[in-house]
Amino acid sequence: MEEGEPSREAVERELLEELGLVVLAHECVGRVSVPDTSYVLDVWRVDRVSGDLVLKRDEVAAARWLRPHGIRALEPILPSSFGVLELLGV
Repeated sequence: MEEGEPSREAVERELLEELGLVVLAHECVGRVSVPDTSYVLDVWRVDRVSGDLVLKRDEVAAARWLRPHGIRALEPILPSSFGVLELLGV
C-alpha cells in the first residue's frame, strides 16, 4: 500500500499489478492481524471486471482459482489465511 492510499484503491491497484486482474472492490469485510508481525490486512470482497491470472513473478510465486472450501485444504497455508476465511464466512 502506498502512503496515504485508501485501502479500496490499494486492493484494486495491487490485484492489477501483481495478478493482472481488473477488479471493483465493493465491501471491506474486516481486518486480520498477521501473526508475529505488525502487519494488518484489510479484507475486501471484490468483483472481477476483466483480466486473467498473469503473475508478476518477482512478487507472486503461484496463483490459481479455487472454490472457497478448497482453500482450507492447501498445504502450506499462511496463518493469516484462517482469519481471512472466517471473515468471508468460509
